[in-house]
Amino acid sequence: MARPVGAEAEAWRAAHRRLFEHLCATTQEGDQPTLEDLQPLYQAVAHGCQAGLRQEACDEVYIARILRGQENYSTFKLRAFGSDLGTIACFFDSPRPPHPRLPRRALRGDSGKWSPHAAVRF
Repeated sequence: MARPVGAEAEAWRAAHRRLFEHLCATTQEGDQPTLEDLQPLYQAVAHGCQAGLRQEACDEVYIARILRGQENYSTFKLRAFGSDLGTIACFFDSPRPPHPRLPRRALRGDSGKWSPHAAVRF
């Protein structure tokens, strides 16, 4: 599906922003969430990236709520490799970046936090 342009593009981003905000606000994952409990957050990341909120989706949702920081909860406790890989793919502009290990638009890599370069581990 081709991405909209002009005024349609702004409406597209606004709709994805509303979905991102709604999913973030209404998901109560709890202390020991299951993969099913985290699904709305995985969806929130995808919508956040479509809304142009990649850094926020990465820092506030993927790292803080899905991975739970250095705990890597989804990866190591839930073994949700497929869900994590699908989510990491959202941070890339296209399925074929200029170099197979680097996204076209990298997130902040100097913040000491996760960056899409971690996708290489998959």
